[in-house]
Amino acid sequence: MALVDFHNESSAHLYEAYRGLREKRPDSSWAEIAERMLEVLPHLEKVCASADVWGLLSHYRLCLLSRRDYRSRPHVVVFAGPGGYMIRYQMTSADAPFPNAIVEGATTNVEEAAQYVAIAIDRSGGWSSYESRLQDEWSSRRGDPIDWKF
Repeated sequence: MALVDFHNESSAHLYEAYRGLREKRPDSSWAEIAERMLEVLPHLEKVCASADVWGLLSHYRLCLLSRRDYRSRPHVVVFAGPGGYMIRYQMTSADAPFPNAIVEGATTNVEEAAQYVAIAIDRSGGWSSYESRLQDEWSSRRGDPIDWKF
């Protein structure tokens, strides 16, 4: 599968939604947020190519879910803003130092943002098939996954 819009089963709608936001408010911070999201979407599509990832839009946030159920919690949330990107995910209970621990990372670099999302998808525990893929990556690559290029 790939990164697809929650409502329309197509990544094209994600692009359309952010283009529409940028065009409706060209002189506002929303336009910059939309532009940042449009920059990161192609990178996220590559990262999500081997997993079922549903994207749920919330203007400056893109919530990534492992199943198409609006009641399910987003495992990963991508925020875009004038200062860059912030990626957030909830740690698994096995890894968390306390219940509901959250990890956040910020970057101004679009490629790094996509790499952070890849790590968040892996470590959130929401996508077991993605974990298998990354295990193959771990065995064939050296170093920290933050250095990997997708």
